[in-house]
Amino acid sequence: VPGCPVTANNCGQQVTEMGDYLAARLTRTEPPWLEVVRRYLLFIAIGNILWEFVQLPGFADWSEAGWSWVVFIAVLGTAGDVLIAATCLVLVLVAIGDQTWPLRRSSYWRVAALATLAGIAYTTYSEWRHAVVLHHWTYSALMPMVPMLGVGLFPLLQWMLIPPVAFFCAIRTLPPK
Repeated sequence: VPGCPVTANNCGQQVTEMGDYLAARLTRTEPPWLEVVRRYLLFIAIGNILWEFVQLPGFADWSEAGWSWVVFIAVLGTAGDVLIAATCLVLVLVAIGDQTWPLRRSSYWRVAALATLAGIAYTTYSEWRHAVVLHHWTYSALMPMVPMLGVGLFPLLQWMLIPPVAFFCAIRTLPPK
């Protein structure tokens, strides 16, 4: 057939190349850093969506909203949390990461600790700005408050607990070094 790339002479070669391509795609292994980042962000998303629903009673006016609005707010908050976590991780990797991350545990946990602290610092500022200064949201009587800052404790605990657990879960499948 004129113009057809497969001919009787090269048909076997075409099939072999396609098989090699498919085998490589199916058996490819990701670099360790990419696997860890993907797993970290997955665990961040799972932990934060659960946390968003658990902490809802700590915010005023949530009980008057319909379920679709509550789900929307939880998903929106989780999306923001994933972006914060990803941004903190990338900034810390740029600042102090080295070629041994995530395989060398000391490098991994140094990055994890600083990324977690960056998330806590940003969340503290964001809660203060949005709740205290701009009044975008208010806390209910169920929200424990952080003295002197005037912000809720639950959002800060969220960043003290979820990122370390996510970092722990993300690294579990890599061989220790």
